[in-house]
Amino acid sequence: MIIKCLLLHIFLFIVPTICMSQGGVTHYIEDVDGHPVDRLLDDGKTVEYITLEGQKVIAYIAYGVEFNAGKDSLDNYVKRFYYNQEGYDNVELNQRIVFSILFDKNLNIIEVRQLPPHFLRKEECYKKLFIDILNNTTGMWHKIIEHKEWYVYWYVTRLF
Repeated sequence: MIIKCLLLHIFLFIVPTICMSQGGVTHYIEDVDGHPVDRLLDDGKTVEYITLEGQKVIAYIAYGVEFNAGKDSLDNYVKRFYYNQEGYDNVELNQRIVFSILFDKNLNIIEVRQLPPHFLRKEECYKKLFIDILNNTTGMWHKIIEHKEWYVYWYVTRLF
């Protein structure tokens, strides 16, 4: 689990940061709709996050929040709702999904956004479903690091 988070961090932030420092270009990670989401700041623990409304906030990313019963429990929660949805078609997705969740200081979920890769089929339907599922986890999180205004959590899992 920690290895997955580290690899995600390396590919989403460290590699682009190295490229930025060499080219002098600021690079934001984009969501699947092409909107900028965030960019890693120099301290390696915070990002400049751009909300869908265009507000820029400095958010803590380095394990600042955690699902109450842990990552495996969050996976089970999401998959339970996915597999039990009305109209589930029993077709396997068999792909990795990545979502960014922005929290305020009270751990209210402000927004959930899908990061690449795109869903291979029924993209808008699945995107909305997973965003709704993750939004329903409000109140099921706790802080690991206190005294921050904003937190970002990247939810990464593989659906079969």
